Amino acid sequence: MQSEGDIPSYEPSIRMVKLFLQNCNYDIENRSDEEILRLYQEHNSREVMEFQKEVFDNGFIDMAKEMPELLEIANVIKEDIRKVGDDVSALYEIIDKYIEKYPYEELKFLIFSGIKKIPLLIVERVVKAKSYQYQEIWLEKIAKNLEVLPIEERSVLMAKYQSLCDNLTVLFGIYQQSFQEEEITRMQEVAQNKLMILKNFSPQLLEANYKAYYNESKEKLELVNEILKYTQTYPKVFLKNQSMERLNNLKKEIISRKEEEVQSKKLVFEHIRALEESMAETNDSNFDAACMSAINDLNNIELQKVVDYIGSKNKFFVNRFEEVAKRFRSKVNAKVF
Repeated sequence: MQSEGDIPSYEPSIRMVKLFLQNCNYDIENRSDEEILRLYQEHNSREVMEFQKEVFDNGFIDMAKEMPELLEIANVIKEDIRKVGDDVSALYEIIDKYIEKYPYEELKFLIFSGIKKIPLLIVERVVKAKSYQYQEIWLEKIAKNLEVLPIEERSVLMAKYQSLCDNLTVLFGIYQQSFQEEEITRMQEVAQNKLMILKNFSPQLLEANYKAYYNESKEKLELVNEILKYTQTYPKVFLKNQSMERLNNLKKEIISRKEEEVQSKKLVFEHIRALEESMAETNDSNFDAACMSAINDLNNIELQKVVDYIGSKNKFFVNRFEEVAKRFRSKVNAKVF
């Protein structure tokens, strides 16, 4: 799958790799080219993962800052809330005015404690509606600010931020941070380096590292839908979370099972027809042969289907069949029916 952002494939020369490792204080004397490349891969992978932890897992979310002017703003908010009275539209304006200037949970507290003339249920509905609105606004803007990142990394990050959207305080912090060009540039460098290393040295790990991206890829969705055409045993969300290798194996298993079912059904009908035809004949030996053939060819489940089907149409069949089975028990495979 081609990456948006077109990260180039990079094949370092042995000479440059040796120079790099020597500058990083590695002892590369008497090492084969294969060992040197492995050292280079391990060093870069470790470095990228350390950068990722610092940049993506820690820094970009844990950034809530205290604002020294909070107390002053709180007094202004309280005064504006006092003026709302029973005007619901004015309450909407209060939220729009302060939601990006004052911590969300504290703003909610001021609203719920300060509004006296609007029913509590209506206040709750207004606050919830505005919360959903700003979730979408901030997530959309974050995604736009992260467009410089490879789509693989951006998909992972946006899935993570989407999971945090109910915490508007955290989401707003991420939204603010996404405007910091220096931080975004740093993230871009780390993300591109990580993707380059994975593509060149560990392509088998791409799907695991960029699960949110690959789970929505065209190839995976087509494969998931193909499996769902064969069976409804697995929920779609479960299938999307499986690796492509697992899905391909599952598809093969399902197709193989379906083919076995078709062949089994065909075999059952063949023996039903042969037994029914032999019952219409006067020569008992033909019926005996048909019974023995069915017992030998069919498994217990298939054989039971044959016995049940013909028995439901002919009340004499089951007794005749069991008599034949008993007479020739030593000559046929053991069956339970």
